Amino acid sequence: MNKKISTFPRVFSGVKTALEQAQYLKKCGYKCGDLLIRNKFVVNENSPISEFQAVYDTYKQEGIEIYSAITDLKAPSENMEKILGFCGSHGIKKIKIGN
Repeated sequence: MNKKISTFPRVFSGVKTALEQAQYLKKCGYKCGDLLIRNKFVVNENSPISEFQAVYDTYKQEGIEIYSAITDLKAPSENMEKILGFCGSHGIKKIKIGN
């Protein structure tokens, strides 16, 4: 079985860019990380898809696979379709809804 380990979002408190996140994961020996779609992180539910894509691309360039998405979404919203659509089209199958 192929095991995957990703990180809990709180390790990124104070880490302000996707590049810093990816480099931190790489330095600690991780091969996977989470796309954090939360307030006070690099992208949030109101961020445009282009910003989600920039985070995804940065992780990929650093050799880090995005394994799951962690969101603050609590109920169906105009942003839910955008977020689920992005995740689905990028092979991100595990999505945490709510905080």
